[in-house]
Amino acid sequence: MPWMYELRGAENRLVEIRSGFSTEEDARNAAQGAKRLVDCVCYPNLETLAVVVKESEGIVNCLVEMPRPAGEAIPAALEQNLKFPWQRLVQLAFREPDLENVPLRINVAERALSERLCDPKPFEIDERLAVGEALLSLRRLLALVREANEFSGEEDPGSDENIA
Repeated sequence: MPWMYELRGAENRLVEIRSGFSTEEDARNAAQGAKRLVDCVCYPNLETLAVVVKESEGIVNCLVEMPRPAGEAIPAALEQNLKFPWQRLVQLAFREPDLENVPLRINVAERALSERLCDPKPFEIDERLAVGEALLSLRRLLALVREANEFSGEEDPGSDENIA
């Protein structure tokens, strides 16, 4: 039977779920990597994430936590604890409640990261690692948005098929 992992936040909130791993060790390693990615985006850790590894019970449906309503502000604690200015834009991409606007938010965050990479100001190692993890996280988020659009039958506005 295949293995799966879940990342759980405060009050047992589901943050991420993945399945299809052949061994428990593979699932645990993937979960630890995912935990590092999420921790990188929300520096420093504002909540402790728990890793749950278990045998899959069958096909796991796409589970997504409902985002905050568009008018609801980001908690001040999250705003104050960001170490680098570009992290706010990455965080906004992950918190965008409207699926259609997520690619735009990702683009804005990637541009901010690109500007930082081109900035002559030297990097500390923690920022260099955070930039790399943020880029990977944004790539994964974009892939999830595309999967969700395919699942719902919508066309991807950024696909090559729409180019005249």
